[in-house]
Amino acid sequence: MCFICERDFTNIQNMCVTRCTKLKKFPLILHLKDLFLYDCKNLEEIPIISGLESLNCSDCKNLTEIPILPSLSELLCARCENITEIPILPKLKKLYCYESVNLLEIPMILGLENLNCSGCPNLTKIPSISTLKYLVCAGCPSLTEIPKISSLETLDCTGCTKITEIPEFSSLKTLECVDCTNLTEIPNISGLESLNCSGCVLLKVLPKNLELKELFCIGCKKLEEIPLIHGLRELFCGDCPRLTEIPSFQKLKTLNCSGCKSLTKIGPNYKKIELFYAIDCPWIEEENLEFKENLTKLTKIQLYVKKYYKWWIMKRYVKNKEFIEWYYSPDGPGGIKAIIRLKMRIEK
Repeated sequence: MCFICERDFTNIQNMCVTRCTKLKKFPLILHLKDLFLYDCKNLEEIPIISGLESLNCSDCKNLTEIPILPSLSELLCARCENITEIPILPKLKKLYCYESVNLLEIPMILGLENLNCSGCPNLTKIPSISTLKYLVCAGCPSLTEIPKISSLETLDCTGCTKITEIPEFSSLKTLECVDCTNLTEIPNISGLESLNCSGCVLLKVLPKNLELKELFCIGCKKLEEIPLIHGLRELFCGDCPRLTEIPSFQKLKTLNCSGCKSLTKIGPNYKKIELFYAIDCPWIEEENLEFKENLTKLTKIQLYVKKYYKWWIMKRYVKNKEFIEWYYSPDGPGGIKAIIRLKMRIEK
């Protein structure tokens, strides 16, 4: 028997119980409004407390069921490994059930505004809850689609590898879709302020009419172009091997393009940027001690290609006008071979 079960808490409204290993069944306390039961590993049952408004039962490993609590507006049941379902709670506004690894579904709770169900590997679907403003479903590998919810302002679907598209939301301000490896495009979302699509390896282009303030597209291996975004303040586009140019952003304060080995041009305003990183960018002068040597190589390779242009066409190596840019790219299919072949010529 634990001290909670031995005492009279008839008139208490708020209670916090942490790491109580003796607690198995929480007693019925009629006037309770807020209940915090953290890491009570042997807790198996919570009674129906009709006036309860806030419940946190995170890390209660043996809890198998959330009771139907008619007044509950906030529920945190993170890492409750034996919870398989959440009941329909009519007044619920906030639900955090992240890392509840056996949770199978999220119910249709009309009025729900804030949902964090990240790290639930068996979750296959998010219901289209029209009032939802904040949705975090990161690390849900079985999730196949994101519902189109007009009221949604923040979406984090990081690591949802089966998702192939993002709906065109009308109110979205923040989108995190990091490591969505099957995502092929980002929709043109009017009013979007922050986009992180890093690690989206199939992404080739970004919409041209974005109104972003910050953009993270690190490790987008197929990304070939960054559009001109007039209000952009922060840009992190490192390790994008196909990126050859960064436009001139008037309001940009931070730029990190490190590891963009094909990058040959940055807009003229880059010297006014407060934080600028271009490490391992062989054709960019800033922070690159080999720039002048690489520029010499570039010039001579261009002359060489121009001289033998017709020969390359006859060999069917040239298929479009971007051939020269492709050819001298350090990681391009012809770049390495050309540098080796011209080494003796360049040294002279």
